[in-house]
Amino acid sequence: MAKYCLTYDAKDALAWDPEELKLEVSRLLLDNGGDYLESPVANTILFEDGKDRNELQQWNHLLSKNLHEDLFYYLCVVARTKEGDHFERNEGDPDLNDDYQQLLEDLERD
Repeated sequence: MAKYCLTYDAKDALAWDPEELKLEVSRLLLDNGGDYLESPVANTILFEDGKDRNELQQWNHLLSKNLHEDLFYYLCVVARTKEGDHFERNEGDPDLNDDYQQLLEDLERD
């Protein structure tokens, strides 16, 4: 599976509550095939899309089309090792990701 790292910030910090912005971005990712979302660091979302090849251009287009007025962002593909595993060191705050997982559960209930 292709894995991506999205780092973002609101263009107008006063217009967005940080939690609401995170939910809006997460909803967009989930509604368009994003899966296994994690947020180990503030304003960063790691996600997969279930495809063997990365679709960076597709995700970039989706974000640009839907959130270009609200968001500055950087999107990249998480590299893979020779064995095909994702090369990552998740040294983020586990409590932050736990809170994010709760937000995602609440989002799915809506």
